[in-house]
This record gives sequence, structure tokens and C-alpha cells, in this order.
Amino acid sequence: MTTVPILEKGGVSPDGNWVTAFSLVTTPNALGGEILAIPLHGGAPKKLCTGSGCGAVWSHDGRFLYVDMTANASGPFAGKSVAIPIPVGKSLPDLPAAGLDANTGEIRLVGARVIEHGPISPGSDPSIYVFAKRDLQRNLFRIPLH
Repeated sequence: MTTVPILEKGGVSPDGNWVTAFSLVTTPNALGGEILAIPLHGGAPKKLCTGSGCGAVWSHDGRFLYVDMTANASGPFAGKSVAIPIPVGKSLPDLPAAGLDANTGEIRLVGARVIEHGPISPGSDPSIYVFAKRDLQRNLFRIPLH
């Protein structure tokens, strides 16, 4: 149980101990959101990432946490995801207390890999994933409007 206001529930960790959730954050100057990992058996939530477009999902075997940074259209990680290894015996990687922030341009986590696509559906390791590729084509005819 948590007292954190949750707007949307995400995925559950493979071991069933954590759930991700999108929570609204209000500060005196702004309104935003963050993705939290909330322990299902009591304890304090942990911030995974901040921003109105981040997301997180575990690999099926629980060896990686994938953080989607795609909705941050202006940051250095726009359109990308990050695969973070999870230490053996844990459900979450060791993240900074403030979580990941796509606006900083740096992710200093041992073993983390940047994936050039996002959002992704992960496979058995960070080199195997699927993503949707979108393309837009238009006819560019000049029509005089005399």
C-alpha cells in the first residue's frame, strides 16, 4: 500500500515484488510526472525516471530494466531507451535517488546500454528487441491559388 497519488499503473517485476506507476508531481513552478517503482510488500517507492514521457519495463527474466526516454523530444536521449542490468538477487538496479533524467545527457550506470530506438519491447538481452518504425510520406505538389 502506498500514499503516493498514482495516475497509471505499469508493469510488475518478474519476481512480483515491485510495480511501476506514473505519478503526478506538482512543484511551485511546474507540473510534471515521474515513474516510480512501488514495493508491493511495504516500503518506500523508488524513483525510476522523471519527465512526462519516460517509462520503464523489466525484461522477462528480470536481468534488465529498460527505461524509455522517447517522449523527451528535446533531450539528448530523445527517441532512445536505456537497458540497465539488475544485480543478481535484486529486483531493481542501483539508480540515483532522483532517478534517471533524460535532460542531463548523461547516464552513469555500470553496464547500462543506450538503445537507439524506443519505445521497445525487450527480448532476452539488450541486443534483441522490437520497435515500431513510423514513416510519413506526402505528395508535394504545388497548386497555384490565383
